[in-house]
Amino acid sequence: MKEALRTDLDQVTVIEHAAFAVSDARGDMVSGSYHGFYVADTRYLSRYVLRIGGRRLERLSAGTPDHRQATFYLTNPPIRRLPANSVTVFRRRQIGDGLAERIRIVSYVAAPLRLRLSMQLGVDFLDIIEVLGRAPMARSVSATLVDGGVHFGYEHGGYR
Repeated sequence: MKEALRTDLDQVTVIEHAAFAVSDARGDMVSGSYHGFYVADTRYLSRYVLRIGGRRLERLSAGTPDHRQATFYLTNPPIRRLPANSVTVFRRRQIGDGLAERIRIVSYVAAPLRLRLSMQLGVDFLDIIEVLGRAPMARSVSATLVDGGVHFGYEHGGYR
């Protein structure tokens, strides 16, 4: 039996009209949960995980000044020769006509740093009822690299 999805976990939600985004307190949307970016009860983004040097960031704090935005304050775990807490990452998420996020990185190390910032993205285009446990309907989901980004596609019954 599928475990019920919990809504009392450490999460952050931003919402505006029929659009909302749910993440953990790091700002990450992890697969296998109800996390994601939804519009009109369809989940468009099901995975969004930020990493530095291949590692997930550590949470310092998260704040929501109003229902449309959130800021996540993060720091680095130890990465090779870089000690923990040497870099601070600010993720400012805002929802309106879409989902936008600004990422700012501040180094407290005296020497220049070269770090790899990566984002893992995933889509599934599930209806919210499917996310909550109903068997998903068959659909085709694709990802194609395009200049400067990724194009995600969806097809079901002639609808694209």
